[in-house]
Amino acid sequence: MDKGTLAQWVSDYGDRLYHRALLKTGDPDVAADLVQETFLAAAQQMGGYRGESTPSTWLHGILAHKVADHWRRHERAPEPQGDALDESLEAAFFLEDGHWASPPARFDPERCCADTEFWTWLLRCLDALPQRQRSLFLQHLFSKRPVEAICAGLDLNPGHFRVLLYRARLKLRACLERAGVTPGEESA
Repeated sequence: MDKGTLAQWVSDYGDRLYHRALLKTGDPDVAADLVQETFLAAAQQMGGYRGESTPSTWLHGILAHKVADHWRRHERAPEPQGDALDESLEAAFFLEDGHWASPPARFDPERCCADTEFWTWLLRCLDALPQRQRSLFLQHLFSKRPVEAICAGLDLNPGHFRVLLYRARLKLRACLERAGVTPGEESA
């Protein structure tokens, strides 16, 4: 591969790769690093590129492996807010028999979508989630892919995915309630 081809690929595909990495990780710095690693790997493996797929497809495949590697490394490191917080959230929201201690407020999607304060606080609360939970929550919400497909791309067990998604939802609810924001609650 000549440097001109690599420079053209960076120009042509860099932004799309970055947005994909950002969706997968939820962290702009990590996304930029993964895109750099993708282009470095492409430069090193150029002899293996046979042109059977488009350069975009080939680069996205490399990026998918880089993202999976990132999460495998990250999964071994404990999240800064570990299980103690998750247990205290569960204790705050659920009774010992598993029923809600205080059921969630009635949800009105139309009112919620028009509520600027809700969106401001939701974004703040999303930023407060651990990186992995935020990324998985956003992928589940926006990718329109089945859980199994998301998990396959991240080499993640669907059961673990659902646990992380559940914890993210609990943390979002707790954050929104602390802020006094109830998403689309109907007035009494």
